[in-house]
Amino acid sequence: MRTWAILMTAGPLATACTTADVVSRPALATFTSQRSVAEIATCLSTAYAERRVTIKTERTDRGVVLVASVPISGFSSVLDTVSIDDIGTERTVTLRSKAKKAPPAATMDALFRPCL
Repeated sequence: MRTWAILMTAGPLATACTTADVVSRPALATFTSQRSVAEIATCLSTAYAERRVTIKTERTDRGVVLVASVPISGFSSVLDTVSIDDIGTERTVTLRSKAKKAPPAATMDALFRPCL
């Protein structure tokens, strides 16, 4: 029960989404952190993996994008993208999701706060 309650998707997983589909959505949440890009990425990757979500890491000019996905009918469906950007004195962590609205604050805190 807890495994699926933490996933960022608020709606049914009936259709597959691509990274481009999710990246084109508005940000659901933005956080800042003093930790390094690598520390945040490692922590969030582990947190997603504990929820049986596959993470792919893509490098960017300013950091990384974590692409969280699950298999649906033999295809990989992207649930979330998490951009971790180094902006000098701090890192910004931006969540975009297949979900149309942000999950409850407690759900997001459980996943993100320990990593920030």
